[in-house]
Amino acid sequence: MKNPLAAEAPSVRYTGRFVRTDVDDPIGREPAEAMLVRDGVIVAIGTRDEIPAGDRSIDLGEGWAISGLIEPHGHPGEASLLLSDLVVDLRPVVVDSADEVMRRLREAIAKRPERVMANGWDPLLQVGLTTPTIQELDALAGDVPLVIVHNSGHSAYFNTAAAMSAGIARDTPDPAGASFSRDSSGELSGTAFEAAAVMRITTPVMEAARQQMPRIFAGYLSDLRARGITTVADLTWDKSLNQLVEGLRRQLGTLPVRLRTYEMSRPGGSASVPHENGDAWFRQVGIKTWSDGSPWIGNIATSFPYLDTPQTRALGLDSGHRGTANYTTEQLVDIGSGYAGDGWQ
Repeated sequence: MKNPLAAEAPSVRYTGRFVRTDVDDPIGREPAEAMLVRDGVIVAIGTRDEIPAGDRSIDLGEGWAISGLIEPHGHPGEASLLLSDLVVDLRPVVVDSADEVMRRLREAIAKRPERVMANGWDPLLQVGLTTPTIQELDALAGDVPLVIVHNSGHSAYFNTAAAMSAGIARDTPDPAGASFSRDSSGELSGTAFEAAAVMRITTPVMEAARQQMPRIFAGYLSDLRARGITTVADLTWDKSLNQLVEGLRRQLGTLPVRLRTYEMSRPGGSASVPHENGDAWFRQVGIKTWSDGSPWIGNIATSFPYLDTPQTRALGLDSGHRGTANYTTEQLVDIGSGYAGDGWQ
């Protein structure tokens, strides 16, 4: 058997205190004191006496080293844009009042840009906001395309100019598992529900931001790495970003974090890639299906109605409102049997 400690590439011996997750009861055990890393791979960990010297040494002193954190359900492709300087930040963790939300929107629109995109609208946490109608957004932004992503990410509000910019009209069919709200006469009423519809209404913004995505995406992944996250999954991966990822790898030599992606399902569909794809740094590992939505916007499937309160009315929910699934039972069985039958999680 090949000796893993045999010299093949330069090695680094780290000393300090190490939390091991490859053993049972890591909390109750004494921390390891030394670790040998060769060519980016941990080849030994244990006491100082057990671990041989490396080609160079790094002493962490009183510091601790822990395994990198894994974010199993993230959306870095979307989040990198929504949290960038190209989008008006309305999130309740940043803006706690309805007045400040509206001030930020008016300030952005007053600059007369080609379009305005905002993120974080939340009538539940920002008291005084309500679900906006397309008429209200038309009055606010006029002919400036305006899209506001709800804090849950499961819906987005838009004005007429934004609908026209995205090529969405009265007779536009709803995407599978998603929808554009309409009034009693069939006209668009200004809300996109679920990922496929939200992505459609935000397409012009994404296209305009494409040239800046290398900066935005690389910065977002680097920020995750700085916070101790070394692997992140993207549950709404847009395959058009594959080229961006490969470009970053060529430019940086590696990625700041490992990426695990899930493509979005569709009734009767099949995966666009084989099981064996990518590598340890970047590969697709599963399929994502939204069986229902979010309690924040009222489209989570429930067996009983929402309470009728000022809070639920602010969400735009009428008395007796009950959420429903995005797919029929038959459609879900069709989706599940198709992808899972091919071995995808």
